[in-house]
Amino acid sequence: MTRWERIRANGLSLETANRLMLAFVIIVSATLTITMLRTYRQFRELSEATERYIEMQDAADDLRDASDYLTEKVQRFTSSGDPSQMEDYFEEVLTTRRREKAVAIMRREQPDSQALVDLEEAMAQSVALSERELYAMRLVVEAKGMQNCPAALEDVSLSAADAALSAPAKWDLARDMVHDDAYFLTKEQIWESMEHSVVTLENATRDVWGAATVELHRNISGVFSLIIVQTLFIVIMIVLTARLGIRPVLQAARRIREDSPIPVAGAMEFRYLARSYNKMYDAYKRSIENLNFKASHDALTHVYNREGYDLILSTLDLPSTAMLLVDADHFKEINDTYGHEIGDRVLQKIVDTLGRSFRSDDYVCRLGGDELAVLMVHTDSSMDNLIAAKVARINKLLSDTGDGVPAVTISAGVAHGSDARDAAELLRHADLALYETKEKGRAGCSFYRGTVA
Repeated sequence: MTRWERIRANGLSLETANRLMLAFVIIVSATLTITMLRTYRQFRELSEATERYIEMQDAADDLRDASDYLTEKVQRFTSSGDPSQMEDYFEEVLTTRRREKAVAIMRREQPDSQALVDLEEAMAQSVALSERELYAMRLVVEAKGMQNCPAALEDVSLSAADAALSAPAKWDLARDMVHDDAYFLTKEQIWESMEHSVVTLENATRDVWGAATVELHRNISGVFSLIIVQTLFIVIMIVLTARLGIRPVLQAARRIREDSPIPVAGAMEFRYLARSYNKMYDAYKRSIENLNFKASHDALTHVYNREGYDLILSTLDLPSTAMLLVDADHFKEINDTYGHEIGDRVLQKIVDTLGRSFRSDDYVCRLGGDELAVLMVHTDSSMDNLIAAKVARINKLLSDTGDGVPAVTISAGVAHGSDARDAAELLRHADLALYETKEKGRAGCSFYRGTVA
């Protein structure tokens, strides 16, 4: 027999199914966790690349802004001779130092990149241009005869020819030096170097973004796929749990209430329990059927006698059992009028009519004389109207004398096991209800409900 055939015959083991489901959940959850961590890492790399790009872009802009700022200050100073413009210039060069900081940032973030080479080239050109600007400012200082000039200008020496120029000529030369074509050509070279640096930086960052974005999309797709797989697996687990465990248990509970074998279905473990229960159920039924007939049955009516009644009642679920206690009305008069032989036939007819009127699962017993009892299983007060109708129909059938048996009626009292603590109290309640029926005129039934009604 193949493994699949064994599973079909014995059912899937619930323990095995739980282990497989647990293993699958662990695998999927671990894979999902790893994929989420990778996605988070890629997202962080993308964010860091963006932050680096912004920082380096700001650095390049700072270098360009600083260069333009120095140009503006030196041009204003050579045009107006305003000392504050010169002070602002040296504040930027000596204190703020945006150019140097920009190069330091680029060197830290992109130590081996072309962007750094281009930015350092722009820095070198800017420094070289600063020497021209310092010379121009020295000319203005000389022309104006300014005292207490910055230390950086004290180290600048004018050529002999320039030193011999008049003050206006020195001023004119200073303005020309920061406004002529050579000056702006150098400025253009600085801008081009910085532009090359920015373009190189953009290209490098775009490559990082592209690779990180592809990986990020792949990881996100993997997460979505795993979520779908996990959702489908949860649905499968619910279906399997219902098929292997919940549904078989519900079916078994219903069959047990119906006093019948339970279906062998569901998980392997439950099938084993079902087979074991069914074996015990069959053994119980056979034991009931194989009771010593003479010991448990009445010789005249062939229904259970008092011993059989006691045995059956001890095996029933009392809260779901009802007792119908029956007496033949005026039975002594029938015996006195027609004789005991006819009286026996009347009693047999009553028992036969009771047996045909109730279910095959119910038990008809002769407790003694004309006192009979019907033990109704799986019954509650919702069936009282049906029981009353059955009693009325039984009395109608017993009134038919076509079989040569005199007409007779029965009086019945009904009590429910849910209202009794034990079998003796159940019988006592049924007897009280029977007494009430006789008080009402016989040929009917009454129900015990704490007080007879």
